Amino acid sequence: MSALGFAQLLIFRPPSLIRPNTDRAGERWSIAILKGLNAIGLLMSMKPMPTSVLATALIHALKQKPFGQFILESDEIWSLAES
Repeated sequence: MSALGFAQLLIFRPPSLIRPNTDRAGERWSIAILKGLNAIGLLMSMKPMPTSVLATALIHALKQKPFGQFILESDEIWSLAES
């Protein structure tokens, strides 16, 4: 990564994304299963994320992390979207 020479490099690793109007049956099923498991407290780190939350986190990350290289996992993406 550092060989690229960018002043800022942000890599996002979101969980499954909730995309409105998706036509992918497997995607819909996996999100439904994950939501059910999350409701009973399982696999919370894999909580499906709406694309709007990811977009908000992308914008906030650009402002809050102006220089350096960062790999952002699910929990930090959620936090950035709320800030």
